[in-house]
Amino acid sequence: MGTKAISSSSARQGEKMEKRVEDAIWQAKAQSYAGQETEFTIPASKLKKIVSIPLGFQPAGISSRELEHGGNQIAIAAYFEPAVCLAKVTCDKEGLHFKVEWVRGVHYKGKRVRMFPDVLYPGMANRMQTAIFSPDGKLWISRGEDRKFFVLRPPANRKEWILERIISLPEPEAGRGPLFIQSVYLPSIPENLIVIESNFKGYACVCWYQIERGKIIRLGTGKKLPVFMYGIGCPTGIFSRLEAMYHFITDQRCEARHGIYRFDNMNDPTIPRLCGTGITFLSDGGALVTRYGQAYPGPFNGQPGKLVYIPAPYFPASYFE
Repeated sequence: MGTKAISSSSARQGEKMEKRVEDAIWQAKAQSYAGQETEFTIPASKLKKIVSIPLGFQPAGISSRELEHGGNQIAIAAYFEPAVCLAKVTCDKEGLHFKVEWVRGVHYKGKRVRMFPDVLYPGMANRMQTAIFSPDGKLWISRGEDRKFFVLRPPANRKEWILERIISLPEPEAGRGPLFIQSVYLPSIPENLIVIESNFKGYACVCWYQIERGKIIRLGTGKKLPVFMYGIGCPTGIFSRLEAMYHFITDQRCEARHGIYRFDNMNDPTIPRLCGTGITFLSDGGALVTRYGQAYPGPFNGQPGKLVYIPAPYFPASYFE
């Protein structure tokens, strides 16, 4: 047997071994996560007040979309994993129900990858920053300290989501960089994109973009925000087209008065004293807030992450007039 044939045979054996190891790793991970795709209910008796749900992970951003046959589907960015927690949310006389599943890996160019195809910086780890539903049901995810979106197509006949494309924001306005994706909103208006960008220390802004022929184009100048103000949530239906209805929330680290703010009144919070790293609205008019617990002081690395349900009546009575 010639040298080339031996080399080719060794390469094929190496690929088979790599595939067996990869399969074994994914099977082991599946066993580790057994029991985490389950159901949870907030009893109806508790839905008149704000309810905090402790999480087994630290959440960053959150988004939701209305489902065809009622209810919502939410996506929560699990920061450290990195992964996306999905849940179908429905409400009936028994309470508010969450049916949970996870996206921990995607297919990209014939291989399974841990959400992102590479590591952003050598010696560091990817962190899930946002997980946003687009109007067509795809997921736009981003990682900390980056300006790229990774667009995931939902599974059809196969179980795994597909990393379909990678698309980047244009560079920040002159003199403002570097800025990174902190929060995102994809309104029902096709091809529009609203992003909170920040350097996480001295400057943050909300910017409007439009997607044209596969590229993201900036629309005008960004509006300055307090650092560590997150978002972006908007009530469903016709309100999703109104900029005045965009909602923001302060993190624990934000120096502004803590609470949920509406875009047409950024001086006074609509609901004070609440903190979070993401906000989204459900079909019943209530909202869900993610809370990143490691932003809180404490000797044992802060607090557990939380998902907070805010009933619709907590918003002012004339809120949607």
